Amino acid sequence: MSMESDRRDALARTLAARLLLCNHDELRVLDRLLERLEIGRDRYGLLELGKPRDWEREEAEELLDAQIYRAINAIERSDARRERLRCEAADEIASNPIERGLVELRDAKPHDWPGPSDLGDEG
Repeated sequence: MSMESDRRDALARTLAARLLLCNHDELRVLDRLLERLEIGRDRYGLLELGKPRDWEREEAEELLDAQIYRAINAIERSDARRERLRCEAADEIASNPIERGLVELRDAKPHDWPGPSDLGDEG
């Protein structure tokens, strides 16, 4: 067994012992981090801190990407809220006969408007 392997195994045992102290929510957070490491391993290979990489640049790019995703989520929530309010307003109008009549008058073409004979005023 190599020294690197011995160090890895010792760290794995220490982590296993520490995991036993975590509550369910803490384990969920750690699980999510491990999932991300696994995805990175599948896409890019093993993480090797000894290989030179520009970690500051990569971090900055990821933070910028996160801000983009945050803005997109905010827009989607806002659009969904606006659509929900529009539907609620339409339902409220549809359930109120006076409001429904006003909407029908607003949307009617001039040739659809009632004339005096339609109103019972046959003068």
